[in-house]
Amino acid sequence: MTAPWTYRPHGTYRCPPAPVVLCWPHDPTHLLPLVLDRRDPGPVCPNRLGDLPVALLAALPRAAPPQRPMMTPAFGPQPLLDLFTRHPHLFVTGTDTAIGKTTTTTAIIRTLRASGVNAVGLKPLVSGVEEDGTWGDTEAIFAANAGLLPRAVVSPVRLQAPKTPKLAARDEGIAIDLAAVSAQALETLAGFEAGLIEGVGGLLAPLDAAGRSNADWIARLDLPALVVTTPRLGTINHTALTVEVMRMRGLTLAGLVLNRWSGSPDDHEMLEELEHIAPVVWGIEEF
Repeated sequence: MTAPWTYRPHGTYRCPPAPVVLCWPHDPTHLLPLVLDRRDPGPVCPNRLGDLPVALLAALPRAAPPQRPMMTPAFGPQPLLDLFTRHPHLFVTGTDTAIGKTTTTTAIIRTLRASGVNAVGLKPLVSGVEEDGTWGDTEAIFAANAGLLPRAVVSPVRLQAPKTPKLAARDEGIAIDLAAVSAQALETLAGFEAGLIEGVGGLLAPLDAAGRSNADWIARLDLPALVVTTPRLGTINHTALTVEVMRMRGLTLAGLVLNRWSGSPDDHEMLEELEHIAPVVWGIEEF
């Protein structure tokens, strides 16, 4: 049986009367013609788009998908000024250790102070002493505070080993009194317009011998919490778990802070996904 239509990429085209000749770009220098015979209306006749062979359908020009505006996290002082007007004192936790809690804490303090707000930060529990005998997080917050608070007030409990406080304190034979630490921190922040208390590790990292975590600490302090996250692989799961635990425990979430923002297409895509979990209230660009 002779096919009722003919396709030849090169050469002459002879067909019965009333053919339809369609052309579309095949590449920048060649037009690929297609001859369709309309005389035969049978099911194998490709004068309907649905009858065209798959290979030819793939060659048909396609409309570009509509471009959506890309989301960008809020930068600069105004989002923070609005946030701290609602919540003068906040706790800073994160989806994991080394996620950028101290980077976030110091960036917020510096931004607020540059805007005329008398703000300070604390990291009451810190572990992991440096080779020079200092604690890096304590030094960073001390500097961001413009030296307004002594290091012993910024971090009253400083542990040697780079472990979660429960384990580091056990190694050193120290008992962490979370109630006393909390009372001292709140008393210190009461003298300032705005203040931050930074936690240790992720939300459920154990802090004392009883296994109390940052979540328990937030509840004791009765403060809203910022959750620091990043637009990197794995962040959706980590962020969703952290936020879900906070909501299950009745803790107040002040919002997400997106650290290490590079502005890449992947970052924009990740930001959209994170916004489905909780509002992203501020961003810190990657340097």
